[in-house]
Amino acid sequence: MAGIASNPGTTEKYIFRYQFLLVEMGGQILRSIFDLEVGNDLVQYLQNDPAKCQKLNNLKSRGIIKGVQVAMLPPINKNPCTSDFDITLLSCLLLNICQLPPSLEADVIMIRECRNHLNHRSSVKINETEFDQMWEDLCKGLNRLNIKANINNLSDQIDKIKHCEIDENLKKKLEDIIKQWKESEKIMQVEITTLKEAISECKENVQKQGTTLQDHGTILQDHGTTLQGIKYQVDTMKGFERQRKQERKDQEKVKLENAATGIIIFEASLCSLYLIQLCD
Repeated sequence: MAGIASNPGTTEKYIFRYQFLLVEMGGQILRSIFDLEVGNDLVQYLQNDPAKCQKLNNLKSRGIIKGVQVAMLPPINKNPCTSDFDITLLSCLLLNICQLPPSLEADVIMIRECRNHLNHRSSVKINETEFDQMWEDLCKGLNRLNIKANINNLSDQIDKIKHCEIDENLKKKLEDIIKQWKESEKIMQVEITTLKEAISECKENVQKQGTTLQDHGTILQDHGTTLQGIKYQVDTMKGFERQRKQERKDQEKVKLENAATGIIIFEASLCSLYLIQLCD
């Protein structure tokens, strides 16, 4: 939010007051709800429910919770203090490891989106009409959440912030918060880019492996065709061999039959000669 220091103007007070309400009361209400959900003991809350502990670990491994935020949480911090948690971390924890009714979840998301909208604004100058609409929408969400949080005198505190004077110290504090949000977002964008590159590289490797497997499949198919050809040749040779064996058997049979016929003829001739001699 570099424009804050370089573009002072009467209308910048609106965006500072809006941010002050979001950070101060939004953070206080989300913190109160979170403390009620975890029983003011996050460590014990996670130990009692391994599934929630696993969800928290997944948030860390995916880079949704990272850096300083990780250091605020178990197991690094064995005695975490929610007063150190900002609305970004609180909204993340409430939406992921707590079991809120849908209506509360919707308002927690609304608080988170107000923060994102503020962080992405290119200018800090807004007119009174826009400010009144933004303020009204945020206050409605805060009041609905306060049914659970039960912050005393919320309306009075909201009205006090709406008409407060933004001195240099408060202005500097709010500017620093915006800078932290932007730096966190830059880091996240870098991590997202790195993750996308890793996914892209992984896809390329899978495609290469797929092509290699396809090549191997083609080679195996060719080998299969070759083996089929060899099998056909072997079967053909076996057929020829069986045919030759049968032909040899047939030839032997013919020879034996011819030999038997010759013997019979010879014996018949001998008998004829013998009979002729007897007649003489």
